[in-house]
Amino acid sequence: MPSAAVLLSERPLTQYASSCGSARFVLLLICSPWIFKMCAAIENPASCEVRSVIRFLLVENHKQIEIHRQLCKVYGNKVMSEGGVRQWCIMFKNGRTNVHNEERSGRPTILTDDLVVKINEKIRENRRFTITEFSLEFPLISRSLSKEKPT
Repeated sequence: MPSAAVLLSERPLTQYASSCGSARFVLLLICSPWIFKMCAAIENPASCEVRSVIRFLLVENHKQIEIHRQLCKVYGNKVMSEGGVRQWCIMFKNGRTNVHNEERSGRPTILTDDLVVKINEKIRENRRFTITEFSLEFPLISRSLSKEKPT
């Protein structure tokens, strides 16, 4: 069977588009099935990439629900909620141009390199070191924080 490129070279591309009424159909003729498997959905997109798409589609005068549908179509259903798209659309309409996260203060860290060394030494001394002993030995660190897995 001849390849799609060979078939296309026999007729001008405009004839394919006019004979089927759509340029999308031409793309279906050109692309082989393995390409569609590769392009099914973009997994794990960067947040700024998704926001850039929202901003672009908003400038193109797409409705918020249409933008959400397009995002789900390309990136999968869990890319961003409708509410998230709505919020970003509002921010972009209000003049925001930056698609990156803004710096936030967050919770200040109390862990220092010195404190980490002391904790490691204490654990090496006694492998059965309990959380109660830990909180008595290191009062700066709360019990709830000591239960969290270190990153």
